[in-house]
Amino acid sequence: MSNSKAQTAKDKGNAAFKSGDYPAAIGHYTAAILADKSDPTYPLNRAAAYLKLGKNQDAERDCTTTLSLNQGNVKALFRRGQARVGMEKIKEARDDFEAALKLEPKNAAVAEELKKLNVKADKAKVAHATSNSATTTPKPPTPPVRRRVPIKIIEGPNTSASPTQNPNQAPIRDGPSDSPPPSDLLSPVSSRPLAPEATSFPPPPRQVEGKPGPLTSTSDNKTATAPPAPTPAATTQEKKTFQAAKNARDAAKPTRVGGGIFRSSGQYTIFPSRGDPPISTQTTAATSVPGASGPSPSTPTENTPRRTPSTQKPPKNMVEFTRAWEAADMETRWDIISSISPASLPTVFQTSLEPSMLISILKTFRDHIDLNPGPTNVKSYLDALARVPRFGTVVLFLSADEKEIARMVWERVGVISAELSGPWRCVAKK
Repeated sequence: MSNSKAQTAKDKGNAAFKSGDYPAAIGHYTAAILADKSDPTYPLNRAAAYLKLGKNQDAERDCTTTLSLNQGNVKALFRRGQARVGMEKIKEARDDFEAALKLEPKNAAVAEELKKLNVKADKAKVAHATSNSATTTPKPPTPPVRRRVPIKIIEGPNTSASPTQNPNQAPIRDGPSDSPPPSDLLSPVSSRPLAPEATSFPPPPRQVEGKPGPLTSTSDNKTATAPPAPTPAATTQEKKTFQAAKNARDAAKPTRVGGGIFRSSGQYTIFPSRGDPPISTQTTAATSVPGASGPSPSTPTENTPRRTPSTQKPPKNMVEFTRAWEAADMETRWDIISSISPASLPTVFQTSLEPSMLISILKTFRDHIDLNPGPTNVKSYLDALARVPRFGTVVLFLSADEKEIARMVWERVGVISAELSGPWRCVAKK
């Protein structure tokens, strides 16, 4: 019975493989392997489907399983060599191709793959050797640049070289000379002032000892009077002027909001400015004025935050859906899925729905139902998911915990496990 079931699954997998539906072929071959694990054909065929999808690591694993059941399988060696070439395992791939050629020396496909592999390996060796030579070849040292600068020694008019002094050395002077330097010597000239220009102030006055009287200056021996000290009235007027300016500047500043405390329940407290009491939606009350009706103008009304209606643009294909889904939180994900009508789900997902994405959608359904009790259209989306192409294969790859999540969502919409039908029947408890 199990062999006939495995053969049926294999035939379905072959049909899907020929039509180019490689994910569906992988699902059918997996069902055949589960029905009969002793037949090496099923993992070998699934390895071919994996190679078409570029899943080289899975293809290598299935070929190794085939070789453990049938050691001399040339196709398994050939396909494992192709997978290892894609994984950049050059040595292991060459061993597989050479082993296949030993078993079938006239196999042209194996010989061609081995030839391509050798050409690729030779090019890699040449590139590696070139890079190594470029990095290991030392650069010739750059010779230092030397310049000859002539030095001319000029002797002063009042100095003479001592008898024991080397004529090539500069003359030693006994002390500072009052004579001006020769005109042929260089003098430093600057295009900008070397120091900031000092404001010319008269030297501080000094009083002559033993002679009382006004302060005198020692620079020109002229009598100078000291500047008058500031009067207290002027100092007070200056302080008043600065204080008035500060008060005017502070009065011109706008009132700044000091912040607030916001809560998810809608109760919040606002701090208008640093001297005013906080405004709280829990403690404010309407103050009635005699002869007036209605709330006081100074009493703030309670603002309960409400979630704005969704303006999510519905995605047109699986690429747009995945990009928006991965960048959203739980509430936004519900807006994304609810922006698509249930009848449009098969058109949007096509054959690109994966088990991980399906579980993420089911978790969003579960959380939405828990946070929003009452009527919901989640059941319409569950029925529409069953019409997505190859949905039965996607459900087949779900783990036991993931199937429990699917049953949990169905129970929340009022459908028990025993009532499930169609592709969803795979998640029912057995």
